Amino acid sequence: MLKRITEFPYHAFVLAVHPVLGLFENNETKVPISDALGTMLYVEAVLVLVLGLCWWLTRRLAKAGLLTLLVVIFVLFYQHLFDLLTPFGGQFEEHVYFLPLWLVAAVLAFRVAAASTARLITTTLVLNVGALFFVASPALQVAHYQLKVGPERGPAIAAINRPVPELKPSGQKPDIYYLVFDRYARADVLQQVYGYDNSEFLTALGDRGFGVIERSAANYQRTSHSLAASLNPPFPR
Repeated sequence: MLKRITEFPYHAFVLAVHPVLGLFENNETKVPISDALGTMLYVEAVLVLVLGLCWWLTRRLAKAGLLTLLVVIFVLFYQHLFDLLTPFGGQFEEHVYFLPLWLVAAVLAFRVAAASTARLITTTLVLNVGALFFVASPALQVAHYQLKVGPERGPAIAAINRPVPELKPSGQKPDIYYLVFDRYARADVLQQVYGYDNSEFLTALGDRGFGVIERSAANYQRTSHSLAASLNPPFPR
């Protein structure tokens, strides 16, 4: 039983989680973890079909797992490798040049893997262990954030993802004032860190008709990017 478990090619399924975790890690202050889990389940379900198809074609589970792993690498990790190569400049900065090379590499890799006659038992074990180590870091970081900060961020994330009510145009357009307090901490942070009560100022804004977001959070570290996201103009380069 243990031998079958160690020889099963679950490396492709483990490695496929990494891009989803990486994307979620960069956006976990704005989206609930349920979105990431749903995406993971969808990816894993597709891989089950891919593994089944590869096994039907090869009748060898280890080889089917290796082919499935190549699908994961060449489909889900395309952007990762592209981003790694772009700092070196040259024609690799353009997808129009990089994509054909990527496809050629994929075809060659699939042909070599399909033509292999090795049993791939040791290879499968090494890939299984390597995939676990590769995914461990982002998985632990996401788990740490969710356990420490996740419950507090729940209401803010729900507010961000709340549907925007439909606005009906009226005859007279109102004056709109959008105040952005750059590097100005919100009330609970000022109270907790500096012991400063900012309620009088916020109450005064509310009395004047301003909407005050009590537990707001910036979606970017740079002001230009944050304003671009909130006001929806093209992102600055």
